[in-house]
Amino acid sequence: MSSSESLDLANPRKCFIVRSVTVSASSDWVFVRISPPLIGQKYGLGGASIDLVVLAPRLLGHNLLPITKWPVHVTVARMKIAYVGQNHLEDDDLVVEAWAELFSSEALAEAEAKSTYSANGRPWPPLASPD
Repeated sequence: MSSSESLDLANPRKCFIVRSVTVSASSDWVFVRISPPLIGQKYGLGGASIDLVVLAPRLLGHNLLPITKWPVHVTVARMKIAYVGQNHLEDDDLVVEAWAELFSSEALAEAEAKSTYSANGRPWPPLASPD
């Protein structure tokens, strides 16, 4: 997973699906562990890192279980509540943090990220945003 729209997710991260989850009435969300984790300080979490996010496809016709078309454009959210194996969340339990893309390999994610940043005249690798 990487993002051309969020400096925090610009560098590719490995994703490991934990389980599917229903958010409000939508059943196409999944819990995903990411590596490396996000630094939680920017998100008001002090020294705690964010290694579990919730993803949903952003575009019609794209699925996460199973993925049938690459890349998959996703909404990336973090939980406001502790993860205890839930299979249902409400919209109020999540904070949408970014849009990103899932790629079929880390190499493709890195190639796309480098291409996007170079095309926009930005240096690679990007520095984490100071916010």
